[in-house]
Amino acid sequence: MNTAKHKRLTNQEIERIGVWGSAKIPPYWEELRNYVFKRDGHRCSRCHKVFKDKMLDAHHIIWRENGGSDNPKNLTTVCTPCHDLKLLDLPESWHTT
Repeated sequence: MNTAKHKRLTNQEIERIGVWGSAKIPPYWEELRNYVFKRDGHRCSRCHKVFKDKMLDAHHIIWRENGGSDNPKNLTTVCTPCHDLKLLDLPESWHTT
């Protein structure tokens, strides 16, 4: 379990500083996250509530810094309140198919 503390950046901060981890935000990210939200029915995979897009994050199940990819199979929809609870170490049961 990853216990490192991470500061959560707002979308505006990410856009302003132009980072995606240590790289720039991929040009396909907005389309990909919208795909993940739609695939998951705009439902948080942690609390199972439905939210509008502005309250959702596309979360990497295996973090990019740990070798995770932007493949949709490695992304899950999480609401901002749940995402902020932990910076989510997701159990196996959260993996989407």
